[in-house]
Amino acid sequence: MIRYAMPLKCWFKRCVGAEMTLDKGVIGRTVMAVVACVALVLVVELIVLLWVGVRDDIAPSDVGIVLGSSITAGGEPSPRLQARLDRTGELWQAGVFPAVIVSGGVEPEGWDEAAIMARYLQQRWHVPASAILLDATGNTTHDTACHSAALMRQHGYRSALVVSQHFHIARSRDALQQAGIDDVHHAHAYFFERRDIYSTVREMVAWPLYRWRHADGCASSD
Repeated sequence: MIRYAMPLKCWFKRCVGAEMTLDKGVIGRTVMAVVACVALVLVVELIVLLWVGVRDDIAPSDVGIVLGSSITAGGEPSPRLQARLDRTGELWQAGVFPAVIVSGGVEPEGWDEAAIMARYLQQRWHVPASAILLDATGNTTHDTACHSAALMRQHGYRSALVVSQHFHIARSRDALQQAGIDDVHHAHAYFFERRDIYSTVREMVAWPLYRWRHADGCASSD
């Protein structure tokens, strides 16, 4: 009995040990393949996100839509928001659209983003008040898209050009389309700051997540 114990032990080590090594190798290669696929998807998504964001699609539209951003302590648009409004004003003066929807929320300090945006367009770009529609409850991209779509229907507008930061263009465009606006164009604001790197990475998650969460358009909520 002892005579067969050692060969059996050696056989077990050779066969089972080899199988375990093989399994580890297969698992390792599988994990590496999955990681490579995920990395490839993220790289492609980043390229598309930036390509859509910086490659403007400017065409005559019924209305321009500019998304809000932060307000300074003095009650003025932040540099980021000024850049969005300046791009909107330039396009309005160029005759790309005759009317503008300004969409933003009310900040904790009490600043009404939409009202401040409208005032800036009037003072800086001489856009008449009659050409500006206000959405004071555009707290999220989803809110802005749904409220803008409703305002467009009320005024008989069928096409829109949305203005935001380059990393936010793809989601803003898709949000408006999911809200029922088929003819959507876009232009990005000429502004960059270091935190845009973080915002771009975050958008790589926010963009596909938004499309999934709001696939049924304005019937869904945040």
